[in-house]
Amino acid sequence: MSKIQTGLYAVFWNDILGQVNKISEILQNPRLDVNTAVLALKSLRSFIGTTRDSFEEYFVKVAELDDFVEYDSETQRKRKINVRLSPLDSVQIPEIEMSSSNKFRIQSFLPVIDQLESSLQQRLEAYELVDNRFGFIYKLDILDDKKIIITAQNLVKLYDNDLDD
Repeated sequence: MSKIQTGLYAVFWNDILGQVNKISEILQNPRLDVNTAVLALKSLRSFIGTTRDSFEEYFVKVAELDDFVEYDSETQRKRKINVRLSPLDSVQIPEIEMSSSNKFRIQSFLPVIDQLESSLQQRLEAYELVDNRFGFIYKLDILDDKKIIITAQNLVKLYDNDLDD
């Protein structure tokens, strides 16, 4: 529990989950329109994207806590990787030397952010699909008549069994 990775993830997840909670509260509002939902999710995606470049800032925050001592990998031995070139030859290739901080960032921190962004992108695409189909309904007061007719006709084409002109 006193490893730097633990502290870094604690600080990181505190920031991420705080933002996710705020967006979740917005999305659960019964008066929410789909346009606002899309904007909220885009805002969350942007926030998560900025964390990719914030590794050093999180590291500094953990260092200020002063309860964390070292990376786990500093106490682990290095492995050698065997690569077969042909059935008769084998070459020993040493593992690339990286600092523990850089190794943790590349192998753990960035993949977590990538997965978060990927999952959020899937959710955002679903909301954008609904917004593209029905979002104009919330904008009737600001859209011109031509735009309303075009979007309504597109909706009729999509749901031709349920809607008619």
